[in-house]
Amino acid sequence: MLKTIFLILIIFYSVRFLTRILAPLFLKSMINRAQRNMNPNQSSRQEGEVSIKKDKKSESKKSSSTVGEYVDFEEIDDNQ
Repeated sequence: MLKTIFLILIIFYSVRFLTRILAPLFLKSMINRAQRNMNPNQSSRQEGEVSIKKDKKSESKKSSSTVGEYVDFEEIDDNQ
């Protein structure tokens, strides 16, 4: 029983110690990776520049129908 409690305490404190050492390194590498991914996007555009991207799929889909739009309506009875 005492060995089990001692083993649990050792595991708990060793995980806590390793977390304090490895967590900042892990977070720092994540931040650096995010900054590297963001920088190319920012350097390619100047401030105030507008770009419009057209979807090739929407350009090729043109309506071949000449009938027009369908309008749903409800008849009203005038004889009351």
